[in-house]
Amino acid sequence: MRKLLYVVLMGVLVTLSACSSSNTTQQGGVGMTQVVNPVRNVDSLEDVNAAIGCKIYPVEEYSVSDERFYVINDSVGGYAFVIDGVSYTLRAARTTEDISGVYYEGMSLGEYAEENGTDSLVSVGSMWIRWFDGDMQYSLYSDDENAEDIDTLSAIKESLMK
Repeated sequence: MRKLLYVVLMGVLVTLSACSSSNTTQQGGVGMTQVVNPVRNVDSLEDVNAAIGCKIYPVEEYSVSDERFYVINDSVGGYAFVIDGVSYTLRAARTTEDISGVYYEGMSLGEYAEENGTDSLVSVGSMWIRWFDGDMQYSLYSDDENAEDIDTLSAIKESLMK
């Protein structure tokens, strides 16, 4: 009787095991959620300007390379570029919230007012300038270890605004 019970129990386990096997490699199945990337690459500064309603000019006083243009959530425009081997990022938007994208542990961009109304921060290995033109906010940043000084960043800012 014990042997018969063992054989029946094994048969039931094999049957249940066979019933439970399914193809678990389906992609795009029900219940999967995809996060939409808020950053959309565009072809030029004109496309950035059209998307967010501002006017950013290209840097013409310097030899610029590796330009990249993008829009974040159709409200923040971005222009990344390299001058003399140093990387810079400009962002622009119609908001008073922080658009810099600079989030380092223990580092607050804070308010560092200069005479011309520009906020700036110079810290080890990074430089940041923020300014307003009407209702538009601009943020120019470099965390490149080869960045020279805040005066260079200010000169690039002036070139961008014309």
